[in-house]
Amino acid sequence: MIFKQHYSSSKGNLCTLESGDRRIIIECGVTWKRLQKALDYNISNVDLCLVTHEHLDHCKSWLNVEKARIPVYSSEGTRSIWGCDYDDRYVLRSLEDRHIGKWSFFAFNTHHDCLEPQGYVISDGKEMMLFAIDTCMIIEKFAVPFDIIAIECSYDKDILLKRVEYGDMDEQRANRLLQSHMEKQATLSYLQDHCNLKKCREIHLLHMSSENLDKQKTVKEYEEALMIKIITI
Repeated sequence: MIFKQHYSSSKGNLCTLESGDRRIIIECGVTWKRLQKALDYNISNVDLCLVTHEHLDHCKSWLNVEKARIPVYSSEGTRSIWGCDYDDRYVLRSLEDRHIGKWSFFAFNTHHDCLEPQGYVISDGKEMMLFAIDTCMIIEKFAVPFDIIAIECSYDKDILLKRVEYGDMDEQRANRLLQSHMEKQATLSYLQDHCNLKKCREIHLLHMSSENLDKQKTVKEYEEALMIKIITI
């Protein structure tokens, strides 16, 4: 499998996962024009789209994706916020296995300031991937070995609190980050303590703040601690 971050920030999120000549979209939080360009204007081999939650930077192109006859899967809560017609075929319930073409996947609950957010475990029958974004914590523990992990690493708490102290950041905005997004040490601890990394060949860090995190330092720290290739954008 080949995982790609095309966009990953509060301005918009779009990722793809490829296996052979098929692929899926994970998040569609950019304009339809940008989404099409990122996919080289070829959506004929896209089997489905997974959306983690209702915030616009994760599902801006939802209706366009559906109009292109690509099924969009999410929790019932996310669909209800977006006013989508209820269709049980596209509702993902926690830990319920689903199979579409060569893909198998299931959702698990995450923790964010929205209604029923989810993360995903996805497989093409040969490899396994974990995807989790916009969550302050992950409770689920996975014994299965992941080949690829794409996970939130939003900010460094020390940098964040210093910015608040110096008046460089609004305290209310900082509190929201603390309560709804994953801090770099929390992400590292989760990977070390609750993920089977025996087969893991790459870890993609998602939603990294350009203001509240030293990206290069974080990548170096993770690679030294985990001995796995770390990828960011």
